[in-house]
Amino acid sequence: MKTIYKYPLEQSGMFCFIKNIYKDAVPIYVGIAKKQICIWFQVNTDNDKEDRKIHIRGTGQAFTGEEGAYIGTVIMPSNKVWHYYDDAPVWIDPPWMFTESETVELGNWEKEILEDPNKTVFSETTFSLSEN
Repeated sequence: MKTIYKYPLEQSGMFCFIKNIYKDAVPIYVGIAKKQICIWFQVNTDNDKEDRKIHIRGTGQAFTGEEGAYIGTVIMPSNKVWHYYDDAPVWIDPPWMFTESETVELGNWEKEILEDPNKTVFSETTFSLSEN
């Protein structure tokens, strides 16, 4: 079954592990739920499970080159900013996302990127939470 699951993160240092996540899970959002940093993944519950390493970098921290694919950024109520990276192999368009009979319609921004990969067609938006 294809669905979305939320995985709370226990952050310690520059990485954390998500235990027993479904293989080929695709991260779709990182944010805060009930004062806990979480990553939401699109998963296929028919897949086996594995442990997954998530790299964490604060703004201004050095990169090691092993961070993986960018997931998202969280601005904490304390104004600390954390950036999250997925250590999994390439997760764009995993094999279970589409069946052979499905066709995918590209949006305008996707078509523009295919025509000119160096073109910026959207800008990043950040959100912050208050402790109200």
